[in-house]
Amino acid sequence: MEKQSAAFLFTPEKRQFNMKVLQSSLDLIRRTASELITGIEGQLKEIQRDWELMQAQEKESILLKHHEKNFKRSISLGIIFFIKYKQISNIA
Repeated sequence: MEKQSAAFLFTPEKRQFNMKVLQSSLDLIRRTASELITGIEGQLKEIQRDWELMQAQEKESILLKHHEKNFKRSISLGIIFFIKYKQISNIA
């Protein structure tokens, strides 16, 4: 006797019922997958936003340190200039 697929052993009504159950299961899988993907996309956008904010803050911090360094250098040069000017004024 030749082996037959188990699907052929069911009556047409049983097969129709099984197809409905299968379709329902596939619909549930699709909805669940969609919800998961949507959630992951939302989290990814949030992570990307946080990363961009962090990068901007880091850049701002670097610029602030650079300006602070230049400001201190300018103050130092101003003081040196003032001292030299005073020395020259006292000589003359």
